[in-house]
Amino acid sequence: MKKFLFTLFACVLVLCSCSKDDDLSFNYDKSLLYGKWRVTEIEQNDGSYLDVTSSIAEKVFKPTYMVIKENGTYDSWGEFGNGSGTYKAEGSKVYTFIDGEEYLYYDIVSLSDKKAHVYMREKESDSSIGLKLTKQ
Repeated sequence: MKKFLFTLFACVLVLCSCSKDDDLSFNYDKSLLYGKWRVTEIEQNDGSYLDVTSSIAEKVFKPTYMVIKENGTYDSWGEFGNGSGTYKAEGSKVYTFIDGEEYLYYDIVSLSDKKAHVYMREKESDSSIGLKLTKQ
């Protein structure tokens, strides 16, 4: 009986000491997030999407990028401001943080190795902005 209890205790100890695998709680392959993304389309009031990559559109909508790194950090610049921070991918959302405070989060509609469709939201806000992104 002692041998059984010791084995059980050892198994529990090993399981508890393993680090949490964040990939298990994310609905997508986390490696699809990594890289440099550009906002290519933005949702308009009527629900259609406007291409913001033309030279005319860029006069109104500054080219906007986000680099998502494997180490849990990100950099972004463009129409929505410039900054760096950390992120957490959980369920169908990617939460971004600046100085430990939640900044924005993205509800993922679809995600592939080259394209993403998301709704960008502020914490505690009911409004959102639909964005389509292309990996550079």
